[in-house]
Amino acid sequence: MARNGSFAFQSAAFSREMRWLDRRGIDRGRVGGSRSLSFGYRVSPDGRHVAVGVADPKNSLTDVWIWGLMRETRTQVTHAATWEGIPAWTPDGRWLYYGSDSEGFPDIFRISLEPPGSPELVWGREGVQFPADITDDGQTLLATSNGELWELSLIEESEPVKLVDAVLSIVSACRASPDGRWVAYGSGRSGELQVYLLERGASRREFQVTVDGGRAPVWDPREGERHLYYVNEENQVWEVDLSTEEKIAEPEPVILFETGKPIEYLEVMPDGERFLVRYDEAGDRPISVLLRGVE
Repeated sequence: MARNGSFAFQSAAFSREMRWLDRRGIDRGRVGGSRSLSFGYRVSPDGRHVAVGVADPKNSLTDVWIWGLMRETRTQVTHAATWEGIPAWTPDGRWLYYGSDSEGFPDIFRISLEPPGSPELVWGREGVQFPADITDDGQTLLATSNGELWELSLIEESEPVKLVDAVLSIVSACRASPDGRWVAYGSGRSGELQVYLLERGASRREFQVTVDGGRAPVWDPREGERHLYYVNEENQVWEVDLSTEEKIAEPEPVILFETGKPIEYLEVMPDGERFLVRYDEAGDRPISVLLRGVE
């Protein structure tokens, strides 16, 4: 995605696969079937479901689905004849936020799950917007817009606040810590993709977590934990303890495991003992480009 709002994506007319891995990296089985997955997936707060963007291999149009992790259930959530994906759950599991290009460039929408509702526009502006995460208190949405990191209040009408400017580098995946104090995100400002830590609020203190490359940061969801996981360029999964000011200032990541396969996304289950990863199958895949709203 370019800073001018141009949006390139790979066609999903090939299979991607989600797998369970334990903390030693041992494969514990596949999640879902052979359906093609598109951008992003997120495990529900209770760990019983995963929201995924599922593409129709005939036309690459994508809808958001919810797959059961305890039972093999499939529920289609969105039905528009457009691209819809990159979902994010609210902490109570009653809403899904997601990106949709139903009005041109991708903007952020939400849809009620309990009770079932219709799509509602949350944030639309020129360029490309995606939801990134929702704080555990349910009050703030983290979002990317044209490569910048923003936060939006979900409890009062106020202007969105920019946290990280794209001048530094286009921001990739970001997650809020369980206590809502910190945001971990990926950025290539140093010349290669690294993981950074930003303190929310007035201080806006920032720390670089990785020095040897890092992406797809995700926090340990267990209460009282402030551990961060990420993937490096060798597709190794690393863990770093950020529980104290000293450890934040001088982080010491340790390797958990390596898979030997390209990991595109990483999710941690609520018990902190299993990871849900996505592998891409080898093979060429076409690239589509949305340039000023025209594919």
